[in-house]
Amino acid sequence: MRPGSDHRTVARGWSADWLNGWLAAIGATVVLDGARLSWVGAARPVAVLHNGGDDLAAALHEALPTEEDLGRSSSARTLPGLPELPRNYGSKVFAARSRHARQHDDWSLGPAATDLGEVDVGEHLPHGPFDVPMPRGVTLHERVVSCRSEIDGPDVVRASLQGTPVLARTNGLGFDARRLEQGITDKGKILVDPVVEVLAWCALRLFPVVVERGRVRARGWTGPATRAGSFRWGVWAEPLDRWAIDALIDARRWQRPLFETVPYQRSGSSDVTRAYASRQVDDG
Repeated sequence: MRPGSDHRTVARGWSADWLNGWLAAIGATVVLDGARLSWVGAARPVAVLHNGGDDLAAALHEALPTEEDLGRSSSARTLPGLPELPRNYGSKVFAARSRHARQHDDWSLGPAATDLGEVDVGEHLPHGPFDVPMPRGVTLHERVVSCRSEIDGPDVVRASLQGTPVLARTNGLGFDARRLEQGITDKGKILVDPVVEVLAWCALRLFPVVVERGRVRARGWTGPATRAGSFRWGVWAEPLDRWAIDALIDARRWQRPLFETVPYQRSGSSDVTRAYASRQVDDG
Protein backbone atom coordinates (compact mmCIF):
# COMPACT_ATOMS: atom_id res chain seq x y z
CA MET A 1 0.00 0.00 0.00
CA ARG A 2 1.38 3.40 -0.94
CA PRO A 3 2.22 5.76 1.97
CA GLY A 4 -0.69 8.08 2.62
CA SER A 5 -3.13 6.03 0.57
CA ASP A 6 -6.61 5.45 1.97
CA HIS A 7 -8.51 2.60 0.37
CA ARG A 8 -12.14 2.87 1.41
CA THR A 9 -14.62 0.02 1.26
CA VAL A 10 -18.26 0.57 2.21
CA ALA A 11 -19.58 -2.54 3.94
CA ARG A 12 -23.25 -2.15 3.09
CA GLY A 13 -24.03 -5.45 4.76
CA TRP A 14 -22.78 -4.30 8.16
CA SER A 15 -25.13 -1.69 9.55
CA ALA A 16 -24.89 -0.09 12.98
CA ASP A 17 -28.50 -0.86 13.88
CA TRP A 18 -27.57 -4.57 13.84
CA LEU A 19 -25.52 -5.51 16.91
CA ASN A 20 -23.72 -8.36 15.15
CA GLY A 21 -22.98 -6.18 12.13
CA TRP A 22 -21.59 -3.46 14.39
CA LEU A 23 -19.41 -6.00 16.17
CA ALA A 24 -18.26 -7.51 12.87
CA ALA A 25 -17.07 -4.12 11.64
CA ILE A 26 -15.04 -3.69 14.82
CA GLY A 27 -13.75 -7.24 14.43
CA ALA A 28 -12.35 -6.31 11.02
CA THR A 29 -10.07 -3.75 12.68
CA VAL A 30 -9.00 -6.38 15.22
CA VAL A 31 -7.85 -8.97 12.69
CA LEU A 32 -6.51 -6.63 10.01
CA ASP A 33 -3.46 -4.59 11.01
CA GLY A 34 -3.76 -0.93 10.07
CA ALA A 35 -7.46 -1.08 9.26
CA ARG A 36 -9.65 1.75 10.51
CA LEU A 37 -13.40 2.02 10.80
CA SER A 38 -15.91 4.83 10.37
CA TRP A 39 -19.64 4.98 9.72
CA VAL A 40 -21.64 6.74 7.03
CA GLY A 41 -25.36 7.44 6.78
CA ALA A 42 -27.79 9.25 9.05
CA ALA A 43 -30.76 6.96 9.64
CA ARG A 44 -29.06 3.58 9.21
CA PRO A 45 -25.27 4.01 9.26
CA VAL A 46 -23.15 1.40 7.52
CA ALA A 47 -19.50 0.56 8.10
CA VAL A 48 -16.66 2.03 6.06
CA LEU A 49 -13.30 0.22 6.29
CA HIS A 50 -10.18 2.24 5.56
CA ASN A 51 -6.65 1.06 4.70
CA GLY A 52 -7.73 -2.51 4.15
CA GLY A 53 -6.20 -2.51 0.66
CA ASP A 54 -7.83 -2.49 -2.75
CA ASP A 55 -9.29 -5.97 -2.11
CA LEU A 56 -10.59 -5.87 1.44
CA ALA A 57 -12.39 -9.21 1.11
CA ALA A 58 -9.17 -11.03 0.24
CA ALA A 59 -7.25 -9.25 3.01
CA LEU A 60 -9.89 -10.12 5.60
CA HIS A 61 -10.08 -13.74 4.49
CA GLU A 62 -6.31 -14.03 4.83
CA ALA A 63 -6.40 -12.44 8.28
CA LEU A 64 -9.22 -14.54 9.74
CA PRO A 65 -8.21 -17.18 12.28
CA THR A 66 -8.16 -20.60 10.65
CA GLU A 67 -9.92 -23.63 12.05
CA GLU A 68 -6.49 -24.88 13.12
CA ASP A 69 -5.80 -21.59 14.91
CA LEU A 70 -9.11 -21.85 16.72
CA GLY A 71 -8.42 -25.45 17.65
CA ARG A 72 -5.35 -24.34 19.62
CA SER A 73 -7.14 -21.62 21.55
CA SER A 74 -7.57 -21.80 25.32
CA SER A 75 -11.36 -21.90 24.96
CA ALA A 76 -11.36 -25.15 22.92
CA ARG A 77 -13.32 -27.93 24.57
CA THR A 78 -10.31 -30.27 24.59
CA LEU A 79 -6.60 -29.46 24.70
CA PRO A 80 -3.78 -31.92 25.43
CA GLY A 81 -2.85 -32.02 29.12
CA LEU A 82 -5.72 -29.76 30.22
CA PRO A 83 -9.14 -30.50 31.71
CA GLU A 84 -12.10 -30.47 29.35
CA LEU A 85 -13.85 -27.11 28.97
CA PRO A 86 -17.58 -27.79 28.56
CA ARG A 87 -20.28 -25.12 28.39
CA ASN A 88 -20.36 -24.87 32.22
CA TYR A 89 -17.26 -25.25 34.39
CA GLY A 90 -15.86 -24.31 37.78
CA SER A 91 -12.97 -22.23 39.01
CA LYS A 92 -10.39 -25.07 38.92
CA VAL A 93 -10.94 -25.70 35.22
CA PHE A 94 -10.94 -21.98 34.54
CA ALA A 95 -7.66 -21.52 36.43
CA ALA A 96 -5.95 -24.25 34.40
CA ARG A 97 -7.20 -22.76 31.13
CA SER A 98 -6.22 -19.26 32.25
CA ARG A 99 -2.62 -20.37 32.78
CA HIS A 100 -2.61 -21.73 29.25
CA ALA A 101 -4.13 -18.46 27.96
CA ARG A 102 -1.43 -16.35 29.63
CA GLN A 103 1.33 -18.55 28.22
CA HIS A 104 -0.04 -18.22 24.69
CA ASP A 105 -1.24 -14.60 24.76
CA ASP A 106 -4.80 -15.85 24.16
CA TRP A 107 -7.83 -13.68 24.92
CA SER A 108 -10.60 -16.17 24.08
CA LEU A 109 -11.60 -16.98 27.67
CA GLY A 110 -12.29 -13.33 28.50
CA PRO A 111 -15.71 -12.84 26.86
CA ALA A 112 -17.06 -16.14 28.21
CA ALA A 113 -16.72 -16.15 31.99
CA THR A 114 -14.78 -14.91 35.00
CA ASP A 115 -13.69 -16.27 38.38
CA LEU A 116 -13.47 -12.82 39.96
CA GLY A 117 -16.93 -12.97 41.52
CA GLU A 118 -18.00 -14.77 44.65
CA VAL A 119 -18.36 -18.40 43.59
CA ASP A 120 -18.34 -21.38 45.93
CA VAL A 121 -16.04 -24.31 45.21
CA GLY A 122 -17.76 -26.67 42.80
CA GLU A 123 -20.16 -24.07 41.44
CA HIS A 124 -20.23 -23.12 37.78
CA LEU A 125 -18.76 -19.76 36.91
CA PRO A 126 -21.13 -17.04 35.65
CA HIS A 127 -21.12 -16.41 31.93
CA GLY A 128 -20.97 -13.08 30.17
CA PRO A 129 -23.90 -11.77 28.07
CA PHE A 130 -22.16 -12.64 24.79
CA ASP A 131 -21.74 -16.29 25.85
CA VAL A 132 -25.38 -17.29 25.80
CA PRO A 133 -26.73 -20.77 26.60
CA MET A 134 -27.27 -23.17 23.72
CA PRO A 135 -29.02 -26.52 23.38
CA ARG A 136 -26.88 -29.61 24.08
CA GLY A 137 -24.24 -27.50 25.79
CA VAL A 138 -22.59 -26.27 22.60
CA THR A 139 -19.78 -23.94 23.63
CA LEU A 140 -18.99 -20.49 22.27
CA HIS A 141 -15.77 -21.88 20.83
CA GLU A 142 -17.59 -24.67 19.00
CA ARG A 143 -20.01 -22.14 17.56
CA VAL A 144 -17.30 -19.96 16.05
CA VAL A 145 -15.46 -23.00 14.65
CA SER A 146 -18.70 -24.07 12.97
CA CYS A 147 -19.03 -20.65 11.36
CA ARG A 148 -15.39 -20.53 10.28
CA SER A 149 -15.80 -23.84 8.46
CA GLU A 150 -18.40 -22.17 6.22
CA ILE A 151 -15.99 -19.51 4.92
CA ASP A 152 -14.16 -21.20 2.07
CA GLY A 153 -12.78 -18.20 0.24
CA PRO A 154 -12.70 -14.41 -0.24
CA ASP A 155 -15.92 -14.44 -2.25
CA VAL A 156 -17.88 -15.40 0.87
CA VAL A 157 -16.36 -12.41 2.67
CA ARG A 158 -17.06 -10.17 -0.32
CA ALA A 159 -20.71 -11.18 -0.39
CA SER A 160 -21.04 -10.32 3.30
CA LEU A 161 -19.50 -6.90 2.77
CA GLN A 162 -21.91 -6.21 -0.09
CA GLY A 163 -24.96 -7.20 1.94
CA THR A 164 -25.70 -10.36 -0.07
CA PRO A 165 -24.27 -12.94 2.34
CA VAL A 166 -23.84 -16.64 1.72
CA LEU A 167 -25.91 -17.86 4.65
CA ALA A 168 -25.05 -20.96 6.67
CA ARG A 169 -27.48 -23.22 8.50
CA THR A 170 -26.16 -22.80 12.02
CA ASN A 171 -26.97 -20.82 15.16
CA GLY A 172 -23.81 -18.75 14.86
CA LEU A 173 -22.61 -17.30 18.14
CA GLY A 174 -26.16 -17.60 19.37
CA PHE A 175 -27.11 -14.05 20.34
CA ASP A 176 -28.31 -12.58 17.04
CA ALA A 177 -32.07 -12.08 17.03
CA ARG A 178 -32.13 -11.93 13.25
CA ARG A 179 -31.43 -15.65 13.04
CA LEU A 180 -34.75 -16.25 14.82
CA GLU A 181 -36.57 -14.03 12.33
CA GLN A 182 -34.92 -15.98 9.51
CA GLY A 183 -36.30 -19.18 11.00
CA ILE A 184 -39.83 -17.79 10.79
CA THR A 185 -39.54 -16.62 7.17
CA ASP A 186 -37.62 -19.67 5.95
CA LYS A 187 -39.76 -22.42 7.47
CA GLY A 188 -37.79 -23.06 10.61
CA LYS A 189 -34.29 -22.88 9.13
CA ILE A 190 -31.88 -20.95 11.35
CA LEU A 191 -29.46 -19.19 9.00
CA VAL A 192 -26.65 -16.75 9.75
CA ASP A 193 -23.90 -14.88 7.94
CA PRO A 194 -20.78 -16.84 9.02
CA VAL A 195 -18.43 -13.97 8.15
CA VAL A 196 -20.29 -11.60 10.45
CA GLU A 197 -20.33 -14.21 13.21
CA VAL A 198 -16.59 -14.93 13.06
CA LEU A 199 -15.67 -11.25 12.94
CA ALA A 200 -18.10 -10.49 15.77
CA TRP A 201 -16.32 -13.17 17.81
CA CYS A 202 -13.00 -11.48 17.05
CA ALA A 203 -14.46 -8.20 18.35
CA LEU A 204 -15.43 -9.82 21.64
CA ARG A 205 -11.85 -9.52 22.84
CA LEU A 206 -12.78 -5.87 23.52
CA PHE A 207 -15.71 -6.97 25.70
CA PRO A 208 -14.31 -9.23 28.43
CA VAL A 209 -16.40 -10.27 31.40
CA VAL A 210 -15.76 -8.03 34.41
CA VAL A 211 -17.11 -7.65 37.92
CA GLU A 212 -18.52 -4.21 38.75
CA ARG A 213 -19.98 -3.50 42.20
CA GLY A 214 -20.28 -7.21 42.80
CA ARG A 215 -22.14 -7.90 39.55
CA VAL A 216 -20.79 -9.91 36.63
CA ARG A 217 -21.07 -8.03 33.36
CA ALA A 218 -19.29 -7.69 30.07
CA ARG A 219 -17.41 -4.50 29.42
CA GLY A 220 -19.78 -1.82 28.19
CA TRP A 221 -22.89 -3.38 29.74
CA THR A 222 -24.67 -1.47 32.49
CA GLY A 223 -27.19 -4.06 33.60
CA PRO A 224 -28.34 -7.66 33.18
CA ALA A 225 -28.62 -9.07 29.68
CA THR A 226 -32.32 -9.76 30.23
CA ARG A 227 -33.09 -6.07 30.71
CA ALA A 228 -33.71 -3.84 27.69
CA GLY A 229 -31.12 -1.15 27.18
CA SER A 230 -28.36 -2.78 29.24
CA PHE A 231 -25.98 -2.38 26.32
CA ARG A 232 -25.84 0.75 24.19
CA TRP A 233 -23.66 1.57 21.21
CA GLY A 234 -23.29 4.18 18.52
CA VAL A 235 -21.19 5.33 15.60
CA TRP A 236 -18.34 7.70 14.76
CA ALA A 237 -17.46 9.67 11.63
CA GLU A 238 -13.66 9.76 11.86
CA PRO A 239 -11.75 6.60 10.90
CA LEU A 240 -10.58 4.87 14.08
CA ASP A 241 -8.28 1.90 14.55
CA ARG A 242 -8.90 -0.85 17.09
CA TRP A 243 -7.04 0.98 19.84
CA ALA A 244 -9.08 4.15 19.44
CA ILE A 245 -12.28 2.09 19.34
CA ASP A 246 -11.13 0.33 22.51
CA ALA A 247 -10.84 3.71 24.25
CA LEU A 248 -14.21 4.84 22.90
CA ILE A 249 -15.95 1.84 24.45
CA ASP A 250 -14.99 3.12 27.90
CA ALA A 251 -15.70 6.77 27.08
CA ARG A 252 -19.08 5.93 25.51
CA ARG A 253 -19.03 9.17 23.58
CA TRP A 254 -20.94 7.80 20.63
CA GLN A 255 -22.37 9.93 17.88
CA ARG A 256 -26.02 9.57 16.96
CA PRO A 257 -27.91 7.53 16.17
CA LEU A 258 -27.61 5.44 19.31
CA PHE A 259 -28.91 1.90 19.66
CA GLU A 260 -29.59 -0.43 22.57
CA THR A 261 -30.27 -4.10 23.14
CA VAL A 262 -33.78 -5.54 23.22
CA PRO A 263 -33.60 -9.04 24.71
CA TYR A 264 -35.57 -11.96 23.34
CA GLN A 265 -38.61 -12.79 25.46
CA ARG A 266 -38.47 -16.46 26.36
CA SER A 267 -41.60 -18.56 25.87
CA GLY A 268 -41.20 -20.37 29.19
CA SER A 269 -38.76 -21.53 31.85
CA SER A 270 -37.55 -24.38 29.64
CA ASP A 271 -36.72 -22.02 26.75
CA VAL A 272 -32.95 -21.40 26.87
CA THR A 273 -32.98 -19.08 23.85
CA ARG A 274 -31.10 -15.84 24.41
CA ALA A 275 -30.86 -13.22 21.70
CA TYR A 276 -30.55 -9.47 21.28
CA ALA A 277 -32.45 -7.31 18.82
CA SER A 278 -31.94 -3.55 18.80
CA ARG A 279 -33.86 -0.31 18.81
CA GLN A 280 -32.86 3.28 18.29
CA VAL A 281 -32.48 5.35 21.43
CA ASP A 282 -34.44 8.60 21.35
CA ASP A 283 -33.04 10.12 24.51
CA GLY A 284 -29.40 10.95 25.31
